[in-house]
Amino acid sequence: MVRLTPFFRDVPDDKLREMLKTSEPLRVRDADVIVREGEEGDYYYMILDGMASVIRRREPGEDPQVVSVLAPGFAFGEESLISNARRNATVIMETHGILLRIPKARFLDHILSSLVTMITPGEANRMIGEGAKWLDVRSVAEHQRSHLHGSLSLPIDELRDRLNEFDPSLTYICCCENGRQSATAAYLMRLAGYKALVLQGGLRLLERRFKE
Repeated sequence: MVRLTPFFRDVPDDKLREMLKTSEPLRVRDADVIVREGEEGDYYYMILDGMASVIRRREPGEDPQVVSVLAPGFAFGEESLISNARRNATVIMETHGILLRIPKARFLDHILSSLVTMITPGEANRMIGEGAKWLDVRSVAEHQRSHLHGSLSLPIDELRDRLNEFDPSLTYICCCENGRQSATAAYLMRLAGYKALVLQGGLRLLERRFKE
């Protein structure tokens, strides 16, 4: 079942086997809170059986709202692991079920490295010259203050809902201040079938290189 899900289709068999050795099935009940907004990320989860709701505040100060419902085969929890940030949503079970729980270290070692490719500023500039596109996943305000020439602006918080706006024939080079948010963006885009890479070190490193 794990191999057949889109989330693991590009992961080599040997890495998938190593990951599964340290993962564990977790029986859950209706109304169980699996992850809570604001907490540190420690696991990546895939739903083997059951349904879960994702609840998030769209704007600071607003009441939380259900933004999506997850069915068997869906996974969650990767964003805080990749970006080393706190959970940005709460996930609550709607039914009894079974989850596959994967520790953060194993996810980063065996899954992330298979799905996210970092490239240097030099490689990025060469690819831009060959037709690739910059994708700036910082906030709109940050992009307006300063950005790379010709870059597209799509904040990471909106990415999941706007994946259908990308051109599957293009290669996108995701960028942010330090590379953390762009790694999450590239991961989500790869899962959706797009060609996405990450600017290693982010815009800070690129700016420093130009100054040197």
